[in-house]
This record gives sequence, structure tokens and C-alpha cells, in this order.
Amino acid sequence: MTQVRDNQAGDGGVPSPAQPPGAAAPPPAAEPAPEVVADFTTLQAPRRVRAAWVAAPDTPSALGRVLQPLAIGLMDEMVEVTALCPEEADVRELPSPPVEVLPYGRPPWWAFRDRTLDYLADQLKRRRVDLVHALEGPVADLARDLANLLGVPYLVNSLALDPNLWQVRAEHNAWAVLAASEIIRSDLLAKRVSTEAQTRLVRPAARPARRAR
Repeated sequence: MTQVRDNQAGDGGVPSPAQPPGAAAPPPAAEPAPEVVADFTTLQAPRRVRAAWVAAPDTPSALGRVLQPLAIGLMDEMVEVTALCPEEADVRELPSPPVEVLPYGRPPWWAFRDRTLDYLADQLKRRRVDLVHALEGPVADLARDLANLLGVPYLVNSLALDPNLWQVRAEHNAWAVLAASEIIRSDLLAKRVSTEAQTRLVRPAARPARRAR
């Protein structure tokens, strides 16, 4: 007995609609999209930056109102701060924590300066410091020497006009010089202390009155 095969889809015997002569074949069924599985095990946490502030004897008390919010803001940005302060400095204005205060003694004789540098450089190496920041011009040379020993960049704050010659030398080679006003920035550029790309205008949030020197 001859069997006549019906036009069927092949799944469950359900007949498919007849195609008129000359009609285009129906498009193939879309393949299901592959399942995407997020792998969070390879994501890395933001890298923490470790900075060293280098302060002059009166820096913590004179710039305390600027350094307090700055230190707290840097903590939110994953920046750890170690403040190098002379032993005679009044550090009560520094928020500690988050700032770690590292006191040091200024040697009375120049012959012992290398010992102080070696001690501070060793302390900063243990803390894996990434950059050195001179908070004022008078310590720019110290920040430069420490940065050279550590092999890291250094920054210098320029808060006054007409810097001393040794300060000019330190600022000239700095990774960045942060001028406190447009007048100071223009003065640095005019005297070629620092280049256009090197000099940044960063106005302090507060400018307390400085003691006369």
C-alpha cells in the first residue's frame, strides 16, 4: 500500500503552511544569544598612592586650615599621606590619622645632613612612597634630594614671589610646581623657574596670615 506523505514540519506532526509557487523561503530561526557570565574575580582594586609631605617648621600651624581638608579628601581618593615635620613643628593642626606624622631633627651642622637624608629615605622606602611633595619653598631642596634617593617624582608648592636661588634650582627640576596664585605663576614663568607645562595654578582653600620672618 502506497502512503502519501503530508507536508509536515516534522515536530509533532503539525502541518506547516503551504508555500505559494515562487515565494521566498522563510528566514532561518534566530539562534539563541549566548549566555554572558560576568567574571568579577579578575577585577583589581584601585591602586593606593602613597605620598610624603615635607614640611618646614611652621608649615603645620600656618597652613593647618588648608592641610586638614586636603588630607581628608586625599584619603577618599585612596592616597595615604606621611608628613615629614621638624621636631619643633606644632603638628596639632594635622589630622592624625589619616596623616602619619614622621618627626625629624634638622642637623645643626651641614656635615650631618646626609645622615638625616639617609634616615628619612629609609623610612619612606619602608612606606613605599610614590611621590614627595614639598609643602613650602624652603624645604624644596630636601624634597628634591629625598625624591632622587627614592627614584620618585616630587612636587613643590610656591606660595610667595621671588624665591631664593636654592629654591629656584629645586623647583626647576620638579615634576610640577603648584603656584598659589596667578601672579606667582606668571612670575615663575617670567623668570623661567619652571615651564608652562610644569607649572600648575592651585589656589589654597584658605590662606591664613603668615608670621613675619
